[in-house]
Amino acid sequence: MIRIITISICILFFTNTNAQQSIWKDIIEQNITPKSNAERLIIPNQYRTLELNIDNLKKELKKTPLERTAEARNNPTILDIPMPNGQLETFAIWESPVMAPGLAARYDYMKTYAGRSLSNPSSLIRMGYTQKGYHATIHTEEGSVYIDP
Repeated sequence: MIRIITISICILFFTNTNAQQSIWKDIIEQNITPKSNAERLIIPNQYRTLELNIDNLKKELKKTPLERTAEARNNPTILDIPMPNGQLETFAIWESPVMAPGLAARYDYMKTYAGRSLSNPSSLIRMGYTQKGYHATIHTEEGSVYIDP
């Protein structure tokens, strides 16, 4: 009986982990189809190309608690964010609105979030999505990381 319970717990853990990992997928840059009028203005020295499943990301973030609340302290959304070294770093995330409530209701397709790395508490993230895509800035002891569409 104990063996069955252990296997069930492992299956649940791996199911949840795999569900979130489907948000990010490494891709080859040559496989990216640019928009017809898109001009690449910034070309960093080092970068990593990934495909983001924005619908899955929004689904994960839908339950995110508002910052500075008991729920944000006790039950933040846990999200894996890709880092330049090829690894995923796990962050505790909470909603951090930058618009007044009336304006936020009018532009409900724009959301902003803040968070802190679980393994590296000095690493902070600010992120959001708009009609132009997902953006994130991560400040670490080694420097800053930017995620842009």
